[in-house]
Amino acid sequence: ILGANGAGKSSILDALQTVLTGGMRRHYRFNASAQQETRSKRSIRSYCLGVIASGEEDGSRARTVRDQALTWLALGFAERAGGEGPAGRTGQSLTVAVCFHAAQDLPEERFEGGLIVKGALLGTADFLQGSGEDQMVRPVDELVRALRAHEPEGVSVLSLGTPERYVGEMLKALSPPHFPIDRQRFLRTFRKAISFKPSDSTTEFVRNFVLDESPIEIAELRRSIKEQPAEIDPYLDRGEAWMALSIPPDYGRKVASAGETTLQIVADGEGA
Repeated sequence: ILGANGAGKSSILDALQTVLTGGMRRHYRFNASAQQETRSKRSIRSYCLGVIASGEEDGSRARTVRDQALTWLALGFAERAGGEGPAGRTGQSLTVAVCFHAAQDLPEERFEGGLIVKGALLGTADFLQGSGEDQMVRPVDELVRALRAHEPEGVSVLSLGTPERYVGEMLKALSPPHFPIDRQRFLRTFRKAISFKPSDSTTEFVRNFVLDESPIEIAELRRSIKEQPAEIDPYLDRGEAWMALSIPPDYGRKVASAGETTLQIVADGEGA
């Protein structure tokens, strides 16, 4: 995305993040391209109210152009017929959208709802009602009623009341056939990707972006260390060098039948 400073390049990325994360604050990072260590002053609320000077770049005082606002953000996905995408190579369309309410007297924006519309690409006119100076943004309930009243064959409208449910259903709609995208894994990886910094270490890249997090449970580790000697002692008392393994009871017999007699295995307390 090319453009002069202040042209709105990062605002496009901020909008994409908002729709794909349902506006859940802990999962997105606005103005990530600035690579700042501190959190950006931009927010969904400031975008909704039309803040035209955030003070982030030049220290100027923030001003807004609206006292309150109802705001829709939508993304449309269209698959080419015969392509290889989540729509199953049928050329199907999909629209995902989120709605927020913001006001000067409210400290944060409020999630009003999310929409998953399969089989159609919504345009600006779909989110508006009235005409001329009386034109207004449709609230969630009214938009859902309007879409369902004129719902053609092959189009379905799903309305979700929480960002968590919205993101879950969005990922179901976007997932390849027989390969559902896990919500928590997506949100975690998505945020890391948005704030990605070049890495010279393959190991660090794999740890951060490929592998699932596997934190060490200190209490469980201590318990295991304390109990392990008691589990091994009975074998040591017999004066034999045994290796205690968690294995199926019949594993020893399978090994013996395979002719591998160099390894002794304890199965159900008996040497196999």
